[in-house]
Amino acid sequence: DNRSTGANPMGTGTRAYQMALYVVFESPLQMLADNPVLYRREHPCTEFLAAVPTTWDSLRVLRAACGREVVVARRKGDKWYVGGITNDRPYTTEIALDFLPAGRTFTMTSFEDGVNADLQATDYRKRVREVDASTVVKVEMVRNGGWAAVIE
Repeated sequence: DNRSTGANPMGTGTRAYQMALYVVFESPLQMLADNPVLYRREHPCTEFLAAVPTTWDSLRVLRAACGREVVVARRKGDKWYVGGITNDRPYTTEIALDFLPAGRTFTMTSFEDGVNADLQATDYRKRVREVDASTVVKVEMVRNGGWAAVIE
């Protein structure tokens, strides 16, 4: 159900969706498919994508419904990466970060669908906050949206 958004190329998935794919799908070979100038312009996104490991130490499925949505957490060393994607319907859920070691505070940097992401797929919001094992995070995704985070 792609539709034109003016001068932007057509595709399925918001910016946050595309970023979350690096976490949701396990792949030993990752790539950035676009003009390098655009990756310089969106430097925070590029830094996140470049840091996502290609092998993992553990995996937790936090939410999943076949063909509708998925949210997973993957650990490499001391860092956790969380990625979520949805289908052609908006999806909101809450995820508990109880997989984190207790008694410590972590910094979570997330990339979320922006307020206009349902109309302009490149709209995203970067958010940095302190979390711990007792934190519950609200994850909101627009149609064909996503959510990606690193916890360190």
